[in-house]
This record gives sequence, structure tokens and C-alpha cells, in this order.
Amino acid sequence: MTQRVLLMSSSRKDNLGYLEHAEAQIHAVLKHEKRKIVFVPYAAVTFSFDAYEGIVKPVFDKLGYALEALHHSADPRQAIEQAEAIAVGGGNTFALLKRMYDADIVDAIRAKVRAGTPYIGWSAGSNVACPTIRTTNDMPIVQPPRCAHCNWCRSRSTRTSSAASLPDTTEKAVRSVWRNFSTSMRQSRFLRCPKARRCSPTAPTERCWANAARCTSTTRPMSRRWHKTRPSRSRGSTV
Repeated sequence: MTQRVLLMSSSRKDNLGYLEHAEAQIHAVLKHEKRKIVFVPYAAVTFSFDAYEGIVKPVFDKLGYALEALHHSADPRQAIEQAEAIAVGGGNTFALLKRMYDADIVDAIRAKVRAGTPYIGWSAGSNVACPTIRTTNDMPIVQPPRCAHCNWCRSRSTRTSSAASLPDTTEKAVRSVWRNFSTSMRQSRFLRCPKARRCSPTAPTERCWANAARCTSTTRPMSRRWHKTRPSRSRGSTV
């Protein structure tokens, strides 16, 4: 079965509007056919899924395609299985992949794309189409179950930032990465182990929680203000 896949490194190019640079390519993949596009907004971190849908939906409406975001569905896997086309937006690749695994849609998307369902992805949405996300330059703000994922594209990719309205692209990209990180950390819970030698706050992964469960010392919540200060050098460490 021929796969119909469009992967883009960015949603913008130069001073063009959102996805405006890819209008011809989108039509080439969707072939001007009336299709129900399911949009996966899970890469959004610093803004809501509703806000993300509000950015993407008008673009596809203008091109003549109906689009609905996946977070409205009570059964995300079923929504993917019934989709006539799939679009996955950019943002943080690690957050996107973890949420895809949590919603149990990774295998469903892979099966749909290999069966010929059109797939459009940009930035993080392109990364998850590849064999691994280990080449992404995104901040690992959460831990997906695996770094391997949809794997219908044989090559690996890394997302890029648009130079439009960015006088210093590198600095802007770094600031964007840390914005994603700090936003994610405000919603996380932290534990400190008094028995460890150093304090180096990090987001707890499954391994961290397992270590905490085995630890015989008393753990206590850490301050949520840690991201505004430098890590302490005192005794004690996050587990």
C-alpha cells in the first residue's frame, strides 16, 4: 500500500503564515478530497489544546478540509481508527510521544498510515513518524515509555525553528525549550531523599518513583519554586 505522508520541519517559513508555505503539498497529499482530518495537539505545552486547535483549524478550513482535534474524543484510539486523514502538530516531541502512548494511539496511527491514510506532520509531528526521537533537540520534559515510536519513515529527523521574526534564532530556540521545561515542571511533583549526598532537582520518572518506594528514609515534597533558583549544593537529592 502506498503511504501518503507529508513531513515538515516547521510550521512556518520566512514571513508566511502558519503552514502557508505547505499549502500546495497539503493538497498534493489530500488530493482536494473531502476528508475528516483528526488533529493531534498533544505536543502543546505552554498553551492549551483548544488554543492549538484554534490555530490549526482555520488553516485547513481555508484549504477546504474539515478538522477536529483529538482531545475532544472520549475514545482517542477509535477516533484515529475512523480518521480519513491525520495531522500531528509541532511542539515538544517528548510530551507528544508520551501523550500518544498514554492515549494508546501509536500503533493505531502506524496501522492507518501503512494502510494509506494521509498523514501530515510538522516539527514534533514529523519526529514521531521516524524510527526514534533520539535526534530531536527538544527538552526531555517528560519520559515516554519508549523513544521508538510510529516508525513509518525510515529516516531520522530533528525539528528546526523558523527564522521569521527571529533576529537571533539560536537564542529564541533556547528560550522556547526552557519555557517548555519550566511550564512542565510547575505541574510536577518532586521528592527529596535526605540520605543522598547532593541536591539536583529533576522531574521524577518511573525509575525515580521506584527508587523512592525502595528508599528507607523519609521523603518530603520539594518546593515548586525550585525552577526559579539554582540547585542547592546541600546534602540531599531528588530521587
